[in-house]
Amino acid sequence: MGKVLGIDILVKINTGTGGAPVWTAIGAQQDATLNRSAGVIAVSTKEATGWVENIAGLKEWSIDCAALLLDSDSAFTKLEECFNARTRVQVQFTRSGKTYQGYAFITDFPIEAPVEGVASISITLTGDGALT
Repeated sequence: MGKVLGIDILVKINTGTGGAPVWTAIGAQQDATLNRSAGVIAVSTKEATGWVENIAGLKEWSIDCAALLLDSDSAFTKLEECFNARTRVQVQFTRSGKTYQGYAFITDFPIEAPVEGVASISITLTGDGALT
């Protein structure tokens, strides 16, 4: 069984349009995490004999990504435009043979500038709807 290397996973942003997508990797990526979680709804009754009973609830997803800050990066430019306009961005989390895709809002977008280091960005993309 082949192992998947983290270096082969990229976060890409649609810098084109919905009808003609252009998938652009966020430049100088260092880390990426695809978070997926599901809620449960408690349905316990007195007949449960002392055990909690649940049913599946809503699912949610988000992507956290860190990258070096580049002077010219069309994906970063698109992210800034969407953040400032409070609009969704179309995003992909890709690895060889598998792509997760959806729409997300940018809910955290700091620029970090250490005195003895390279400036970097962190991005949290919170899913809006299904991750396909």
